[in-house]
Amino acid sequence: MTRRKFLKLAALGTSGVLLTQCGSSKEDITDMSAAVLPAAAGLFVDTVVVKGTVAGSVTSLLVALGFVLYEIADNYFDSLESEEPIKSEVEEAYQFMSTGGFTQRSETAFADRFSFCCFAETKNKEDACLAFLDSSRDSNEDLLMIEGPSILGLNYAAAHIIEKYGRESAIALLYPVKVKYPADGNLAKGYKSQLVYENIIGGTTRVDYTMSGDVGVITVSADTPPDADYRMYYRNQFGIDLSKLTSA
Repeated sequence: MTRRKFLKLAALGTSGVLLTQCGSSKEDITDMSAAVLPAAAGLFVDTVVVKGTVAGSVTSLLVALGFVLYEIADNYFDSLESEEPIKSEVEEAYQFMSTGGFTQRSETAFADRFSFCCFAETKNKEDACLAFLDSSRDSNEDLLMIEGPSILGLNYAAAHIIEKYGRESAIALLYPVKVKYPADGNLAKGYKSQLVYENIIGGTTRVDYTMSGDVGVITVSADTPPDADYRMYYRNQFGIDLSKLTSA
């Protein structure tokens, strides 16, 4: 376990790890459409009408995970021995995002005690890409980036987990630490392969996205490590109406 992980878990407290298994009651299942329901016990399914922007979901997601506006967390860079490595990573992230069409850099940034987040939007402002940056990241590791469908799915999952199980559970299951497999696809075309990353408790979080016309389905699943002495599991599908997605 890295020092960053240890500190984050310590900040969560015992309530963040001593949790019951999620999604074990049949009463929690809502049948949105049999065609998109996999055969899984305890699956939560929500029908969501997307309104506003993906960038708006960025803000909601980061706040749910404990981030604050960079202007408020202005001691983030001050706490580092050198500002240059993380500033270089920010520029690297923006350059990489621009190759995917995310050319409009946001003036808004977020930080907590461990990570700095920046994001960029497409020119029409209908999609966004978010980068999680950490000064302690191994230079050989891929930058951890989350794009439109994953941002939307994780935002709805965070709100759902917070409502049912508390903020500590949402942070434990969804806070990203290290990318395992980046998603292949985008909001307009769907995913050829899902996003897979390691969460703060050492488990795995996955986001998949399929779409047809103006209808999309985002699936979010997260769990604890296989060798953990407790078991926490979450899975949810969110049906979205892309025709309601606006740039305003």
